[in-house]
Amino acid sequence: MGFNKNDIVREAPPLFDDLFNIMFLRQMTKLVAGYSAVYSTMSYAKEVQDAFKITYDAVNKYYGITTNYLLGKGVLAKPPYVTMPKEVEFIEDNIFGMQLMTGFAQVATESEVKKYFIEGKELSKKIVSELSDLLLQSDIQPPSTWAGRAMNSTKSPFSDKLMLYITSLISSSAIGYNALGTSFSLRSDLHRKLALISKDIFNYSKKGGKIMIKHKWMEEPPQMEDRNQLTKSK
Repeated sequence: MGFNKNDIVREAPPLFDDLFNIMFLRQMTKLVAGYSAVYSTMSYAKEVQDAFKITYDAVNKYYGITTNYLLGKGVLAKPPYVTMPKEVEFIEDNIFGMQLMTGFAQVATESEVKKYFIEGKELSKKIVSELSDLLLQSDIQPPSTWAGRAMNSTKSPFSDKLMLYITSLISSSAIGYNALGTSFSLRSDLHRKLALISKDIFNYSKKGGKIMIKHKWMEEPPQMEDRNQLTKSK
């Protein structure tokens, strides 16, 4: 079923300002670029590989456009000037997540979903604080919080289903980013910290998955045939 016109309320007032909207687009192009690269290596069908290549080329183009625009406005958080910046991306992505959860919490319809977004905002704040402290202990200045924020609207332009899906997508990607950062780092203290953060994100993502299943918002991917059931049916 995916998503349809019922998941978007076009007459709703803006939930985020324009800068955050562009930052959101930039973050989505980063995620899609990664997924396209991974999935294209898993496919044997040429038409599928071609489709992922078209997708990758498109998101690569718009990643460049959004990045250059935000840099031109002077609002994009930049990594600190160190020789091997490995852990900084997590700071940037979690500041983004905190702003996103703030907006989603304002407009969620279901009380259970609203509570979940509030929990996500607090988790993002915790991760930002812990990673910032880790950088400061090494005399590395963390990037400042970027511009872009949630507006004061309480009428959602999106369905709870769509907002939960986006949150699930970002949570899953965050776990992957943490694993990637861990593999690049030679600091044992960072390995432990990122492992604990990944555990928190996994538990949060799992809770969101249960909410989506409860409301029948999570579609099951294609499954192999149940041979035992087919045998019994005869």
